[in-house]
Amino acid sequence: MKLLGHIILGAAIIGCVSCVETDGLIGGNLIPIDSQYQVFSTELPIDKVEMKMADSLSGFSSSRIVLGAVRDDTFGLSTRSCALTLVPLADTLNFGNIQSVKKFHLHATFDTTATSQSGQERILQNVYAYELNDGTDWTKLMDANDVAGLLGHKPASVIKGTPLLNGAADLDLDFTDEYASAYVNYLNGKNLSDSSTFKAFLKKFPGIWIETDSPSGNGGRLNAFELQMNFNSSQYYLEDNYGTLTINTIYDPQVGPVDTTFYLYAGAQKYNDVKDLFSNYKTGTFPQYAFNLTSHSTRTMAGNAADKVYLEGGAGLKPVITARTLIDLATKAISDTISANGLDASLLAKTIVNKATIVMPYDMPADYTDIDNYFPPRLSPTCRIRTDTTSTFMGLTDASSENEDQGDIKRSICCYTPDITYHLQQLLSITDDNNNLVRGNYDIWMLIMNTQETTTTSQSNNDLSEYYQYLAYQSYYNSMYGGYGGYGGYGYGGYGSNYYSNYYSYMMAAMYAGGQTTTSTTYELDKDFYYRVALCGPASTTEVPKLRITFSVPRQ
Repeated sequence: MKLLGHIILGAAIIGCVSCVETDGLIGGNLIPIDSQYQVFSTELPIDKVEMKMADSLSGFSSSRIVLGAVRDDTFGLSTRSCALTLVPLADTLNFGNIQSVKKFHLHATFDTTATSQSGQERILQNVYAYELNDGTDWTKLMDANDVAGLLGHKPASVIKGTPLLNGAADLDLDFTDEYASAYVNYLNGKNLSDSSTFKAFLKKFPGIWIETDSPSGNGGRLNAFELQMNFNSSQYYLEDNYGTLTINTIYDPQVGPVDTTFYLYAGAQKYNDVKDLFSNYKTGTFPQYAFNLTSHSTRTMAGNAADKVYLEGGAGLKPVITARTLIDLATKAISDTISANGLDASLLAKTIVNKATIVMPYDMPADYTDIDNYFPPRLSPTCRIRTDTTSTFMGLTDASSENEDQGDIKRSICCYTPDITYHLQQLLSITDDNNNLVRGNYDIWMLIMNTQETTTTSQSNNDLSEYYQYLAYQSYYNSMYGGYGGYGGYGYGGYGSNYYSNYYSYMMAAMYAGGQTTTSTTYELDKDFYYRVALCGPASTTEVPKLRITFSVPRQ
């Protein structure tokens, strides 16, 4: 009987459960009317896109020496040359009673190449090196195109012969006896750890300028070489990418002349103690910076785009969409929607931008391999923040968000669609007399990002990792939109007080918020290699640039 009772009771419970109905509207009337929104989407053509030279894009690189020249029918001649210092690793330089300089050599390992057309990968290019002008001020080198001519060199070559580049070999420079002798005679007995002595040394020997010859016709190649010293941290010796200075000298008259070799490294801007270098930079980059200069024939093409928007690598042409254009387009789209739906015009001020995207289409090239060879993998929307002494490009997308379009190329639909949601929301909330708006600091520059293999090490706690990412992102935007610190000192491609910063400051912080040490593919700002793209312009007969926007309007 007990078993029968349990069966009957269980059946009754099942029957009761099957009769329960769910009311999906319960609690709906508890939401305040002014918190209920209608969602709309629209798309408008961008009627004005400018093409500007990225002169203020920093030419400093902590990773590469870039040399070469390429020529193209549309983009003309584009060159790369490099300026860098040559600094001894030792602080106190006792060269003794110098008898002769036997060898002064600089070596840089081959990295990679870029060409303007196939068949140019292994052409021969002559290399030239000159001494930089006395008194070169590295702190004022802000322009990768060096339009103001702040960086110049002497006419006489400082290397022996004319080295050749074949697209696969390392860079090796042997300096002339005259240059080597002047170098060692000046440094003999000097203590470079003294700041005034080091400054005087850089004023007298500011470094060298390296370049190649230019192609007479179309073609050419850009060559990249490693800048960073390779240091074996277990055996404590240099493996690669350094200079050697070998002299025959007398330290002890009774012993007589002996050969002695001193090590040098390229790109130091201040004195660094060798022990500090090899103990504090085992897993990071040494404080070495090459200033890679660019020149572009496209300067005459700058201005408002018509049927094509031309984009190229280096400090060449970049698409720019003014903040004023975006504000006018978004305001018109929202106002027209509000009016068409019979809503009150005052709701414009309460509208929320849910998603905003810039669509930059391109026509499929005749040779589809151009997409692999010359189209950038990512166009990153940035703002160029300028003050009287600094200029920094700041990224607008959240680098840690998987759901936010960073500007990756969409091969299947032939376009780039970077997200600018937060930026557009901020633009709609500022006044017309906002100083940064007037100065053009909120205009959007499309900069090229390329891929690079990187190794990152960070916290192991996943919850803490996500918290760090949140804090980094908030800190990044607080600094950009008027929080603590204001503008400057963040972003990538900056110069002035922080002209060695070449990446998203937020992206770097987010890397440290990962979960473990891993090797992965990341994106970095590209200033060195060759890209050439003709995007569709506002007057194109196929596709045009667009602003795609989704927004929410409060219910009345």
